[in-house]
Order: sequence, then structure tokens, then C-alpha cells
Amino acid sequence: VWSTLVGYIDQIDRLHPYLTVKETCEFAWRCCTGGTHKTPLYGKGPEINAEIEKLDEELYTVMKVLDAVGLTRVKDTFVGDQGTVRGVSGGEKKRVTVSEMSVGGFPVFCMDEISTGLDAATTYDICKLIGEVNSINKKIKIVSLLQPPPETFALFDELVLLSAGKVIYSGPVEQVVPYFESLGYELPERMDPADWLQALPTKDGAEYLKGGSDIETPEPKHLTPD
Repeated sequence: VWSTLVGYIDQIDRLHPYLTVKETCEFAWRCCTGGTHKTPLYGKGPEINAEIEKLDEELYTVMKVLDAVGLTRVKDTFVGDQGTVRGVSGGEKKRVTVSEMSVGGFPVFCMDEISTGLDAATTYDICKLIGEVNSINKKIKIVSLLQPPPETFALFDELVLLSAGKVIYSGPVEQVVPYFESLGYELPERMDPADWLQALPTKDGAEYLKGGSDIETPEPKHLTPD
């Protein structure tokens, strides 16, 4: 059941270098769907069968995904690798990995450290793309990132913040700063919230605690597994 509900995107691009971008996504689509757009929701009848056959011939889902992620221009280019055959760029290769799983129609995607090997600008572009696609197909994307840049952090709707394997916050992005401020922490004026949140679970997070103003207001303690 899980194989049809959850798609997993590894932090490492595991792609065949001698397949083109289109062939990679087409192979994934055929493996996930049996090579047809037909589902029980379409119903039956000659007209419906003709429409499904047309979609299959045009590889509608594959081409739609490639267009959405901006890979139409390189669809006939080898994926390539560093040693045997020249192919698409690193950022485009990550888009191929995302596209490869997107054609399967999974309602839930888990994306593990998709920023590995990418610069900040490319990471931002891919996360922005994921958000735009998600707003169209209304599916769930769970993305884990290590030290995301501020502009990438701002793209997300929900945040789960971990410290030593424990959840210290789970909820809307716009509420995370007020939440930690209610626990006694203070966001410096010229510090970005993303950098601040990354520092809070560490020992250095104690520097952002507000001191008690009087005897009746005790100094808050730093909340960390350490």
C-alpha cells in the first residue's frame, strides 16, 4: 500500500546516465501506472477509451511534468554522469529526480536533503518549483533541509524543527517566531529568523534568552536536550 501512496526522493540522484530526461520520466511513469492514463474515475465507453489512448500516445503526464519543472528544453538530452557521458547540469539533474517521482501521482512525497550538492540559488529554485507544483495538484510534500538559506525557508507553509531527534516545534512557519518568543527567546533585530531558529537548539541558543526584569520574573532556562 505504501508504495502507491508515498514517493521518496533520495538526497543522491540515482539516475541512468544513458537515458534521456524524457526516457527517464517515461520509464518511471510506465512502471508506476502500467503505461496508461486509464483509472476507474474515467468510466467506460468508446469516446473515453479513445481519449485515454490519445493521452497515452502523447505521454500527457510525462510531458506535463517536464513542462512544469522546466525540463522541456533538455528532454532529449542524456541525464549523464561525471565519468562516462556528458549530460544535464546538477540543478537540472535534481529536477529530473523530482520529475521521475512526480509522474507516479503519489499523494505524499518525502524528499530527503534534496539540497545536497546544490548551491543556495538552485536549492531555492527547486523548492519554489515544488511549492508551485504543490499548489496545483494539492498533494503533500515533506522536505528535509540542512541549514536552508532564509529565502528558501520562507517558501514553506509548515515547519518541523528537530533537536537531537526530538521535535521542538511543529506548526505554521509564521507562528514559529512568536512561539519561541513566548518561551523567553528574543530574535535580534538584524538576524534572519531561519538562522535564529537553527541556533536555538544548540548551546549557543542560550544567548538569545531574555533576562528576567525583576525578582517576580525569573530568568527563563534554555530549552535544549543538552
